[in-house]
Amino acid sequence: MGKIEDIEKAVSELSAEELARFRAWYAEFDARCFDDKIERDAKAGTLDKLAEKALADHNAGHSREAGGAASGGRPPFSHGEKVVAKRPDEGIVRSRVARTSRPN
Repeated sequence: MGKIEDIEKAVSELSAEELARFRAWYAEFDARCFDDKIERDAKAGTLDKLAEKALADHNAGHSREAGGAASGGRPPFSHGEKVVAKRPDEGIVRSRVARTSRPN
C-alpha cells in the first residue's frame, strides 16, 4: 500500500470526533499551503500581469463593488480580513485571509 492509501485507510477509521479534529487541522494546513503559494507567486512576479489587467479593467469601468446581492450579501475583502464559512453538518470553521497587498 502507498502513502495515500495508508492515509485514506487511517482517515476512514477515525471516530466522528477525530475526523472533525482532522478536518479542522487539514483546513488550516490547506489554507497555509495556499497562502504560501500566493506569497511565492507574488514575490516571483507571477501575479503582476493579472494585477495589471484587473486594475486596467477597473479603471476602464469594467468592475463592480463587491458585496450586496450579487455576492450573497458578503462584504468586500480588505487586507487581513478573514472570511469564515461554517459547515452545518460538522460545525467546522474554515478561514482564509484575503491579501491584497503586503506591508513592507
